[in-house]
Amino acid sequence: MKRFLLSALLGLTTLAMTTPQAHAQLDNFNHDVLIKGLRERGMTELLIRLSEDGTLKDEASREVLGAEMLIMQAQNQRVAIAERRKALEDGIDRYKALIGRHRDNTKRGIWQTDMALHLVFTRNPLNDLAEDFYEFGVPNPEQKQIFESGAALGVESLSDAYVFLNKLQRELPRLDDYNQTYVNTGRWEELTDEYLKSKLPFLLSHSAYQAALLPDTHPYYKTLGQNPNMPLQAATPAEERKRLFQLAVDSVDSIPKPMKEKYGLPDRPMNLIKGKALVHLGKLAEANTILDEVIKEGPDDLFAYRALCAKAVSMELKDKSPDAAVAFLETVKDHPLATQGIAFAIIATDLQHRLLLKHVGKDKAKIETAYKPYADLITDKRQPPRALQDIQMFVFDRWTALYKNADPATLPQAVLSGMGERELLVGRGLIQEWSKANSDNDPALAEKKPAAAKPHLDKALDVAGSRLKREG
Repeated sequence: MKRFLLSALLGLTTLAMTTPQAHAQLDNFNHDVLIKGLRERGMTELLIRLSEDGTLKDEASREVLGAEMLIMQAQNQRVAIAERRKALEDGIDRYKALIGRHRDNTKRGIWQTDMALHLVFTRNPLNDLAEDFYEFGVPNPEQKQIFESGAALGVESLSDAYVFLNKLQRELPRLDDYNQTYVNTGRWEELTDEYLKSKLPFLLSHSAYQAALLPDTHPYYKTLGQNPNMPLQAATPAEERKRLFQLAVDSVDSIPKPMKEKYGLPDRPMNLIKGKALVHLGKLAEANTILDEVIKEGPDDLFAYRALCAKAVSMELKDKSPDAAVAFLETVKDHPLATQGIAFAIIATDLQHRLLLKHVGKDKAKIETAYKPYADLITDKRQPPRALQDIQMFVFDRWTALYKNADPATLPQAVLSGMGERELLVGRGLIQEWSKANSDNDPALAEKKPAAAKPHLDKALDVAGSRLKREG
């Protein structure tokens, strides 16, 4: 990319200084690649100059520049997280509008692929590990919305792009200016080798897998056969889910090795997706071989952690019982990511809970057992004391949000206890703030705290009453 960017900048400079005939070559210069190269290298000033100096005569290229500048802001870790998220959503919206306005532009399939790149590799990590919590954990409403909307949009955009790029591959060589406009400028190689044969299937493997995780109630499955951009959908959710998992596998297998090397497509993310898809297709032995290789190549990183979680899913499917998988996940909590960050310890615990809950049936005792991993996590000595406090409040806050309108009599004992403990902790914290405000001689602040603490303490008493009533 660095070598291309330098060549592109030198090319622009040279053309700007030479003859009118050379100026005409700018009509075929691929500005989109230059824009992406500048964004990837964080060259903000050059992007701003490009947007202001009149170089971009083409309306679509100007729109690509606007989208990529927003995405560069989203990827800037010095920007506040809320601003980064908004910038990314605005950038994706710009891409969607661009694609809708220029359906016949030969770059449309490239734009759709580039948008999918940000849906898969920028949007989910930027939103509190939305993909990991959705696939293995218990997502909050925001994570659920982010993942589901991105999965549906990604697979639709890439499926549409695949059909369009194949159409161009057949039709463009028939044009009179084919060599001048496409071959000599490198655009033909970009459309076919770089995107159709490489980047598109790389991203389609991820988006197809993600869409396969959506529930039957999602609009994607409610409108099977009705979306003109998805001509190959199956007739039922079960058949479509199987098709998508297989599409994830086939997309990985379709990329020639020389193309992977040429365009810098790493094997591990693809092998992880392939292994996980094979788990869901029931090809467990083949899946585990691939997942083991992913783990072996970097046992301490995120790919390995995800592969370990996928192996637990595979165990439960093989055994038709959660016991071995739950025990295995207890060892996953030894993974460096789980001991150094509470999110990954919680995700492994969530997966234990989900696998146990899958086998509950109508047995109320098993429901209580399904929540036991959380009680174990809250006292897990592998976590430092401060992390245990954070884990406890995270879990209790989640239960309070999920079950705030539920009848206490219907809640599992662990959940009810956690909700009561949470209210007590919050109320007690406010009382401590009241005491500190008094000692600091701040009567205005002190006056507010008891009133703020009262509803939390009242709720804690209500929960305690519900527990006593149930136990009595």
